[in-house]
Amino acid sequence: LPQARNTIEIFTLSGDLVQTIQHDGSNGYGEASWNLMSRNGQEIVSGIYLYVVSSDDGSFDDFIGKFVVVR
Repeated sequence: LPQARNTIEIFTLSGDLVQTIQHDGSNGYGEASWNLMSRNGQEIVSGIYLYVVSSDDGSFDDFIGKFVVVR
């Protein structure tokens, strides 16, 4: 992750928002952890998810990627 304050949003492939994570990358090694719980407090299921990393101060362009959860 960029060394800046940013917001990470995680979505299902159908576009439903799963979780929003505020990340302060100004310190550390550019990584964030997540407990695999949805914003509703439920465990997520196996599948493909999309994520968007957005700068809180405009220091970089939004980045979109995907990852897989296997349980």
